[in-house]
Amino acid sequence: MTKFQRIALPVLLLGLGLGFWRSEAFLTVAAGVAVFLFGMMSLERGFQSLSGGWMEHWLQRLTNSTGKSVSLGVVSTSLMQSSSLISLLSISFLSAGLISLSSGLAIIFGANLGTTSGAWLIAGFGLKVNLSDLALPLLVFGIVLQLQSRPSWRSLGHLLTGIGFLFLGIQFMKDGFSNLQSQMQLTAMPFQGFTALLLFTGLGIIATVVMQSSHATLILILTALAHQQIHYEDALAVAIGANIGTTVTAILGSISANAAGKRLALGHVVFNLVTGLVALLALPILIPVVELLGNGLGIAADNYTLRLALFHTVFNTLGVAIMLPQLERLTKWLEKRIPADTISIKVPRYLNDAALESALATTSVTRQESQRLTRHALDIVLRALDWEPRSSHTESLLPPAKEFTEKQIDDAYHNRIKTLYNAIVRFISLAHKTPGTTELEPLRQFRSATYHMVEAVKTSGQLHGNLYPALHGRHHTLHAAYEALRQDIRQVITLLENIIAKSTNEPSAAASFFNDYLLELEHQKLRLDDAHERADSETERMIREHIVTPAQATSLMNDQGYARQIALSLISAGQALILAQLPQTSKAQTMIQLSDEDVTQVRQTLATDASEEPSNEA
Repeated sequence: MTKFQRIALPVLLLGLGLGFWRSEAFLTVAAGVAVFLFGMMSLERGFQSLSGGWMEHWLQRLTNSTGKSVSLGVVSTSLMQSSSLISLLSISFLSAGLISLSSGLAIIFGANLGTTSGAWLIAGFGLKVNLSDLALPLLVFGIVLQLQSRPSWRSLGHLLTGIGFLFLGIQFMKDGFSNLQSQMQLTAMPFQGFTALLLFTGLGIIATVVMQSSHATLILILTALAHQQIHYEDALAVAIGANIGTTVTAILGSISANAAGKRLALGHVVFNLVTGLVALLALPILIPVVELLGNGLGIAADNYTLRLALFHTVFNTLGVAIMLPQLERLTKWLEKRIPADTISIKVPRYLNDAALESALATTSVTRQESQRLTRHALDIVLRALDWEPRSSHTESLLPPAKEFTEKQIDDAYHNRIKTLYNAIVRFISLAHKTPGTTELEPLRQFRSATYHMVEAVKTSGQLHGNLYPALHGRHHTLHAAYEALRQDIRQVITLLENIIAKSTNEPSAAASFFNDYLLELEHQKLRLDDAHERADSETERMIREHIVTPAQATSLMNDQGYARQIALSLISAGQALILAQLPQTSKAQTMIQLSDEDVTQVRQTLATDASEEPSNEA
């Protein structure tokens, strides 16, 4: 909590307390705002959990053009009545690299236009009926559904409860304002002209910042306008201020985002500031335009609430019309204004808390970070086996082979692998606590994959101590034995590299290729079992024939165990990376089991290969 927040919160609570003590009507209005905001939170939670991912898939798929992105922002915000939710999801997707900056900005433009539908609903319907008659049945049905065991019923219950609280909050505000007429008259304020416009615009900004909802501000001002407690022109200024104030939600949501998310939040601020400034300056022109349009739509001259809703739509449409042609220029300015993050090997490149707003974004950044850790781990394992790492994947070159000691491996583990693994575990733990994050099985698989890669790196340090001298020594039999060990691991590494390349380039194509890769991984397990048995027999032979000393044989057997552990860890990591991208993991796990005929065929192939290999000689 910042110093400003520590001061502002007690002041706000004290002011509310004094207001409650002085006026029961003020208490009713404040309670209405609180109930309304609680309804908004329930509604957002219901949409997030009930969507089952379709909302995220819409955002990802329908953003391949500016027109579609704007339309998506309009439609989704109109349906969910929450531009804040759409803004946070857009920041989440952009932070995860699922959409481009220009698409995110276009969605924000559309969301601002879509949020005007709420004013139309309240002005045209909500202020004319007793909403408590509708709210109470919705609350009853909603609570009953929330008590059910099925997630879909509980989600629907959140939706109904949210709508019920929205209606109840609006009714409270209507009742409160009807009793405030003798106690509060904004029409009696001693300000006129442009000064009054600035004052009421500031009031709209402050109210929206405090309540974190432009909808709540609009409901308040529509209710006050319906009871003639504020002038029409002043109410228009409050509506403009509410539009500007809603950017605070995007700013707060971008604090934990990466550079891409911060660019979108700044773009949101720029759009709303430009729109608000244009609306204020053009207000003398916009008011007659609204009157003309209102007359054409059949809106009565004294129906100021509907005319306010029309004004809200007109000036947001004007903002979109002004900023949309400047989208490419705004995108370039934002990229220049906020440069890309400087990433260290020791910190995550893709993980950011802003991605937690969406299950799809959470899964995407976890996949990318897990693949990044896997590439780092493979580079270290390759170096431990006295091979050159994949330079195209490395972010910092490892030391030369002759300088790469067991200590170097341990340092690389602590500096490159352990910190990333800890960050991934923390991020997944946070994701499990985030409402609406339903795709938990992929996250568990990614955590499993990174765990096995960590084990492979730690074990490779134990193998390196004896492997390097044997490979560069003059004992030909030991050289051949250790060469066989690292070749066994190399086959698994090559397969794992292919899996990472495939899942990176075509993450959505996992279902079409998983079977072959998973069968190959099972094949590698059988091959390792067979190779381990043959290596034990060969080591016993070398001891009997005095080709190696007992001490050398003991070290070799230990290293054979380490090599097998490394290979098995890499196989388990590969399986987890594939299973994390499958829609039905349990079904996939059943499908990958090798049949008895498959096992027999593999073992026959391995036996044939072994019989064709020349025996090692001292």
